[in-house]
Amino acid sequence: MINDTIRDVSITFLTEDTGIIVACDSNAAIGLKEADSVLVAPEITSAFCLRVVLMEILTIGGIPKIVVDTIGGEMEPTGKRMITGIQNELIKAGLTDVMINGSTEENMETKMTLIGVTVVGTVQKNQLRYGTTLTESTLYQVGKPLLGADVLEHRDAIFTYQDLAEI
Repeated sequence: MINDTIRDVSITFLTEDTGIIVACDSNAAIGLKEADSVLVAPEITSAFCLRVVLMEILTIGGIPKIVVDTIGGEMEPTGKRMITGIQNELIKAGLTDVMINGSTEENMETKMTLIGVTVVGTVQKNQLRYGTTLTESTLYQVGKPLLGADVLEHRDAIFTYQDLAEI
């Protein structure tokens, strides 16, 4: 039975065949608040944070079931805008039946945009694409690794859900 953590992805099996997969990511200083380093709409910040987590779950063979957003800011307006970004990204990924839950910070004023996203999903042992690489396999990089403002400037080079499905 596989129970393992690979950086920010954890897998544990509840039965011989069915497991739970959990992945997480966070973003800070990317938004429209006073202390942000990259100025961009909160919808984009949350969408790209979720995209990282979804890609991790999907590439391993998991099926996302729940998205948990931890927004380090107020619900109005930042939180609602980030939730909209999450909803739109789920639609883009073809995942319209995934539950969304989360929290915002209503007790303190925040000057920087912050979000953490955790996705919980299921994985079937026979669908798991982890720990099965053969020694004669070849590794390819698809898309271009981008950080911060480069993501906005080179959207055409970003790996998509369609790319993943084709692979």
